[in-house]
Amino acid sequence: MDAIWGAPEARTALLHASQRRAPPRARAGLVAASVWMMLGWLTALPTSAVVVLAVAIAGFAALLAGRARLRLLPGGAAAMPTPARYAAGVITAADELLAPGSGTPSAAWVVELHQDTNQVTRVTLRVGRTAGMLLVLDGGAHVRIPPGPLYLDGTPPQLGDLEHSLEDLLNALDPARSRHDAWPLFPFNVVAEQTLHIGDRVEVFGELAPVFVAGATAPLYRDAPSTELAPVGVPVLRLRA
Repeated sequence: MDAIWGAPEARTALLHASQRRAPPRARAGLVAASVWMMLGWLTALPTSAVVVLAVAIAGFAALLAGRARLRLLPGGAAAMPTPARYAAGVITAADELLAPGSGTPSAAWVVELHQDTNQVTRVTLRVGRTAGMLLVLDGGAHVRIPPGPLYLDGTPPQLGDLEHSLEDLLNALDPARSRHDAWPLFPFNVVAEQTLHIGDRVEVFGELAPVFVAGATAPLYRDAPSTELAPVGVPVLRLRA
């Protein structure tokens, strides 16, 4: 909450400020600026039209200024650093799960929630998950991604319409969500989502370490045990076209 909206005392001050009208000096400045910007156009009209339009513009500007309120804007998430590239490969097997926004059956999904205001986009939530999948790298090595969180490098495409409600996801991430409606933990007006599927070609980033293959038969004398690679930490992938 503090990372999105600031400390409690800052939130209280913002809430009070947002409920106050713009001061008289600000309203007068907006009126003057509006009339001045239109002066060149007005001078080309007959005198009577100039007077009528000037009064109308001034009144409209005063109305807008009088209603002006401070808009509360959330803090955005920091950009995720991308670790060093390890290799590229193909998803060959995966346990299926449904993407929360589109409802698409997938091997993995990533959802970003954005708050778009005044041509500024703030990412207020970035979350991804897989139920587990297997990749075969170009060199033949196998990489097993365990069930759990996952990060997809890049910007996911925006969803036009939500096929599924995000309520379950948001309530799972924020069980106290209904108790702070005035300060939503994940404010958003844009939903972006990227899914991965069996057969997709991906790049793998970060450190990988060999692990024993679960359920593999015991090796013969002097033979190396069966191993595969697994990410160290949260897996980082990038979808390739």
